[in-house]
Amino acid sequence: MRVSTAVSGTPYDYGDKILYIFVMETLLATQITPNFSKIAANLQKGKRFGVLYGKAKKPVAMLVPFEENAKKRKIGILDGKATIEFSSDFEMTTEELLELK
Repeated sequence: MRVSTAVSGTPYDYGDKILYIFVMETLLATQITPNFSKIAANLQKGKRFGVLYGKAKKPVAMLVPFEENAKKRKIGILDGKATIEFSSDFEMTTEELLELK
C-alpha cells in the first residue's frame, strides 16, 4: 500500500473554496478496498487518513478512528444567550431554504 503525506496547511483550491489539509497520511480512493484490513488496523492505533479521488487527487473524505467514549456535545449551549428575530415580512419556502430551486 503506497501512502503519501499531506503537509500541514497545504491549500487545495476548489475555485470559490480553499481547503487546508493538515498532516495525515493520504490514500487514493482505489486503495481502500484492497487494503481495508491494514487501514482498519491503523485506525485502531489512532491514525487518520485523508481520502483522495480522481486524476486531480482532490481530498474528498477523512477516515478517523471511532471514539467510543467521545465527549458528548451539549445541545442548546447558547440557550438563553442568543436570540434570533425575523422581520414580520420575511418569507422563505422549504425549497428556497434547502436551495432546491
